[in-house]
Amino acid sequence: MKFKKIGTIATAATLSVGLLATPALAETPLDVYEKPQQLEILIASTETTVSKSELIKKFKDVFPNKYDFLSESDFHLRSGHYPNDNTVRYNLSFHKKISGNRYVYGDITFAGENLEIESLYLDPIDTKDAMFPAKVSKDEAKEIAKKFIEQFTAGKKYKLSEEDDVYYYPGPKQLLTEPVQYSFSFVRTENGITIPDQRISISVLGNGEVTHLYRSEFLSATFDDVNKVINKEEIMKKIKDNLSVQLRYQLDYNYYTGEQKAELVYVPSIKEGIHALTGNWLVGNKFQSNPPENKNVDQLTNQPLSPKYKGMTVEQAKQLAEQILKINSNKVRLTIDSVEETENHYGNEIIYVSYSYEYDRGGYGTNITFDKQTGDLIEYYDIKSDVLAQIGENPKNQRKITEEQALSKAIGYLKQYAPSKLHHYSKPIEQRIEHYNGLYFFTFPRIVNGIPVIGDELHVAISDTGELINLHVGYHENSEWPAINNAISAEEAKNIIMNSTDVELSYIQPDENPHYALVYSPIYNGNIYSYLDAISGEWKTPSYLQNPDISEEQKVSHPTAEKELNFFIENGYLEIGDIDSFNADAPITKGEVLKGLVKSLTYFYEDYYYNSEEMKKQTYENIGPDHPYFHIVEKAVSMGILDPKNKGFNPDTNITREQLAVWYIRALGLEEAAKHSEIYKSNVKDVDLVNSHYIGYVSLANSLGLIPAENNLFEPKRPVTYAEFVTSAVRLAQKANDMNLYFN
Repeated sequence: MKFKKIGTIATAATLSVGLLATPALAETPLDVYEKPQQLEILIASTETTVSKSELIKKFKDVFPNKYDFLSESDFHLRSGHYPNDNTVRYNLSFHKKISGNRYVYGDITFAGENLEIESLYLDPIDTKDAMFPAKVSKDEAKEIAKKFIEQFTAGKKYKLSEEDDVYYYPGPKQLLTEPVQYSFSFVRTENGITIPDQRISISVLGNGEVTHLYRSEFLSATFDDVNKVINKEEIMKKIKDNLSVQLRYQLDYNYYTGEQKAELVYVPSIKEGIHALTGNWLVGNKFQSNPPENKNVDQLTNQPLSPKYKGMTVEQAKQLAEQILKINSNKVRLTIDSVEETENHYGNEIIYVSYSYEYDRGGYGTNITFDKQTGDLIEYYDIKSDVLAQIGENPKNQRKITEEQALSKAIGYLKQYAPSKLHHYSKPIEQRIEHYNGLYFFTFPRIVNGIPVIGDELHVAISDTGELINLHVGYHENSEWPAINNAISAEEAKNIIMNSTDVELSYIQPDENPHYALVYSPIYNGNIYSYLDAISGEWKTPSYLQNPDISEEQKVSHPTAEKELNFFIENGYLEIGDIDSFNADAPITKGEVLKGLVKSLTYFYEDYYYNSEEMKKQTYENIGPDHPYFHIVEKAVSMGILDPKNKGFNPDTNITREQLAVWYIRALGLEEAAKHSEIYKSNVKDVDLVNSHYIGYVSLANSLGLIPAENNLFEPKRPVTYAEFVTSAVRLAQKANDMNLYFN
């Protein structure tokens, strides 16, 4: 299916905030050591106290002459703040049609006393030079990024975060239909020491345009004196003297393949570090004199609890959602916008309830998710307190509860709303408990064979007045758990970890006070992502991260298609065996071409999207659900590339130039024009060799430059080579971009 690309319309009248991640992200194992992401609360534009023209000028000064075509009436202004943060932020957005069905969109947030740009997102005006192969290289983009951020770094020092550049989560594969984008992170330094939570993140397109910026460094703070630090050797000795190791299961989820596996690992007891001035241990957001200690496993319940429902209906989900979301105010109206039965990316049935709160100045909303089989609440974030704060009805001077009381509340909410899986989980075993922005954050690990599982936890946030703020159930089915008796000894693992231990000095803000402490943080095996495999005794990194220790993949050489071939191979769009014996000038099969097109033109996640009943429909008798090309073929049918009226599809035969022309013209949505072969007058000498049904397709593919004739010969029956396919696919994507087409 093809869509015209349009921008997102932003208005000041409808104010909404998406508070939850997509299903794919919501079930990603969470880093419990990160502070919670703050959520922006937007309020009506009538409450702003600065002029729109002032902010427009600030924005245009950053991009001289580039956005002069936008008038003041094209911009919308809103103001807002974060919970427990009195800093007022101003959001400036624009959305304008520039030609045909092309739009330009931008969103800029200003913050701080001087109304500096905190973040911006700009939809590029023209992406032609940003498409693969990009006009600007990564090194050139890096220099553009460095120069651009200079206007925001006066009086402060930053350095490129090389670690982020080496070990990183690469995100989605680069599509031919999307602009090439380079992302960089610059970390602030004080006294030559990094401040990890003060960064500037920036993205530069392949045409050199800056499209994204985020600055997390507006806090005015004091810093520990670097001249008073304890020497590194003393800290290293203290860590090694107190180090112990524990067995854990760890779930490794590959975001590209959808595959998940459980590994048995050893983890060190010391994760957070030591205060460089006092020698005290950092545990959570506090310093203490004793090293951290884990608690024993204490199951939430010894026996399975009855589920709330044995097969939840849509109506039951709506009713339970209304109970949970009920708000104590006659000035606010709760609306259930939709209730949808669907599947998450693990194939589990869920019920997804979208809702909103509306009041006289606007409103906003999000969603709540239930397990269809049991009725368990599996994803929830409370926004009631934020809504009440906006209308001035937030309760004042409520009694604050202790950490112990908050834990009891958290367990109570789990038993009330998500009981069916609780016998798999333990009370928190780590000593660290986050108390941040008036919230207590608890992590309940799953227990298998008496061992906690990293990546399968229950996460609950409780306000310091006892309300449920957040609940996330991360339960994953996994039938293969490595045997504990195959692990190396704890003593051997401790020696391996101890011999690979180093420390890194950085400025850390442990609590909400505006002061940064100097902390020696342990680094194992040279980076923060490594873990020790308990079976092999070898260091590993998660499968979703690029590992710099793995040698660079061997490149393919070719006189005319080298860049394109390596792009397809590196992104997994073209699967070849031995590169040394690979012949790029050999014929390519229909199945290989189809796979390359589907994967390079669309975000194709076989295990995520194709559990749906719709995608299990079979088009061709010989390509059933068990066929390796089934999902590729069905996707190609939905994109219009393959004709569902054909009797079958043979992926193993070579594709000819005229057949590829048909696929390309169908992909561009030009088939109706191509069918009228009588209107085309082809200048190629061998037009008589073209299948009479394909003359229109071949004429269009040639005239559009997708599959050009050579020496005035099209050679319609000649098999397409690997090299010819990848170069023509790039031209197809560029033509789609020119036509403003998006392949869904």
